[in-house]
Amino acid sequence: FEDEPSDSSTNSKAKRYTVSECIELIGYGKYHWKVVATMGMMSAADSAEIWIIGLISLNLMCEWNISAAQKAAVPGTVFLFMSVGSWLSGLLSDIYGRRKIMLIVLLHLYSCSRCISFFLELPSIPDTKRNSRFLHWS
Repeated sequence: FEDEPSDSSTNSKAKRYTVSECIELIGYGKYHWKVVATMGMMSAADSAEIWIIGLISLNLMCEWNISAAQKAAVPGTVFLFMSVGSWLSGLLSDIYGRRKIMLIVLLHLYSCSRCISFFLELPSIPDTKRNSRFLHWS
């Protein structure tokens, strides 16, 4: 490191490595692959969330007859509360530990998702005789 005192006797014996050389020397272990897989799943979930927000805001405009300004407020509200939640969970994680807070957040997310799923109105299957044009490739 450059900030260390430059004593010629200690520096001549120690070999300096870059970060890339250290990774090549040590290699990837089971933990590293778990981190890569977890971050990949989180990235996929975040991408799906943004995609779903776009679909929901379009459907809300049609279903509820909301204005374009109200449609634009839907994703804005989601991102506002995501920011507040990230900040709050970061503060609580620093106090109580990341593992505890992550488990609490995941349990809360799971329970809210289960509760919401009971109130969903699922679309009916289209009548195959009247809407057969939607079921065939053309």
